[in-house]
Amino acid sequence: MRKRTAAILVGMLAGIQPFLAQAVTLRTNTDLIVFPSPLVTNYNPGFTYQGGADMAVDKAGNAHIVIAGEANHIGLVEYRRWGHAITNWSAPLIRFEYGDGTNDNSSPVIAIDDADRVHILYYHRMATGTTDNTTPYDLYHVWCTNASGSTPLSSNNWIRPGKITAIPANTKVYSSLISVGSNLLLYARGGVDANGDGNNDIRIDRSDWDGSQWVWSPVGVAIAGSNNAYGGLHTPKMTYDPSNGVVHLAFRDECYNGRRWQAYSMCVQPTNPVSSSWLYPTPHGNINSTWMEGNGHTCILEDGRAVALVFLGQNRDGMGPNATNFTRVRTAGPSGIWGPWTNAFPGDVRNVGSSTSLTTGYGGAPASAPDGAGGVFMISGNNLVMHWDPRTTNWADVFTNLPVSVDNTHVGNLATVPAQFPQLSTLYLFRRDTPPRLYVGKYLILRQPRGTVIFVR
Repeated sequence: MRKRTAAILVGMLAGIQPFLAQAVTLRTNTDLIVFPSPLVTNYNPGFTYQGGADMAVDKAGNAHIVIAGEANHIGLVEYRRWGHAITNWSAPLIRFEYGDGTNDNSSPVIAIDDADRVHILYYHRMATGTTDNTTPYDLYHVWCTNASGSTPLSSNNWIRPGKITAIPANTKVYSSLISVGSNLLLYARGGVDANGDGNNDIRIDRSDWDGSQWVWSPVGVAIAGSNNAYGGLHTPKMTYDPSNGVVHLAFRDECYNGRRWQAYSMCVQPTNPVSSSWLYPTPHGNINSTWMEGNGHTCILEDGRAVALVFLGQNRDGMGPNATNFTRVRTAGPSGIWGPWTNAFPGDVRNVGSSTSLTTGYGGAPASAPDGAGGVFMISGNNLVMHWDPRTTNWADVFTNLPVSVDNTHVGNLATVPAQFPQLSTLYLFRRDTPPRLYVGKYLILRQPRGTVIFVR
């Protein structure tokens, strides 16, 4: 029996040997994570990224991507789907809007609900020319059924009810769209004055499915800004946590004179996300009174825990002394508590502004995705993907062979398609370069065996 089991193990390892041979690898105390060289695919040659992008993954593992940009001085909103099974684009791209200026479209976001419908929100305007900066933007919602089937691959199948008039629009703001179950969408915007006091807040609005259509209605301020010393509150990123019945919100807090850092809050009533349902915001920058600026993200694990990773320093130029990178974990649920801060990359300067910088894109919009085995991937810079191991609670670089991006702020989107061993899982990284590119990496989380392994020749 022992020989047969050992032979099976050898066969399984042999099956993944081609991936190991060409892989960028990470070894921790318990896992082996494997990344073959990523597949680099031009999203659309000749297309110039301008106004934002977003990515969502459906139940079949397909990656749905929306992006705003321009081609030949014409503003466009474009959608494509990457087929997980066919490892290629599923169909030619679909264009939702044509403008008559280079900045006619902005801030697209995408989400897939539990009924397998795909939703896209974006800003659009009809400018009076390529240099027009005065024409206001309107907000639009397009959607279709059967995200994992053939429906989204034809422009005729998308439902376009027209611009959203029930909630206020805004100009070129970072935003986030999520689905809470099958019949509720929540939309968060930062950098907007949601309560009329002149300060930039995080605003929440909603759309409900009434059985035949989506009906938008205003909710209002979720997190109120105190002033706009450095832009107020912006760059929200929502994550719905169905196991604990909450919505997590990571955002950028720049309300303080001289202080700029990441922050976190939680909504304990996702179906009624009014201001009173949001927990008091937790800043991620007040570790040391002299470290006043930084970047990072709050990653959400599959079990509902939150992992914060921040890079801090004194100011934008010097960014402080060595070892200014920290991590901590929050237990799951509304009553969860944050654990202590620890050094995330011991002995590694890794801050935002030094000569050994991670080039995190100061103040930019980071991204993360659970790995399918209790850990999480995160990107906060433009040429690295980092991984947090839940057993060692350590961070390490796992995707280091990416070319340097020309865009130092909008670092990209991450999504994963977990698989069970011995199948390889998929990591999608959509980079907003010119032209935009989708990287498709494969990884394997292999528990190292306990005891003695007998290899049979």
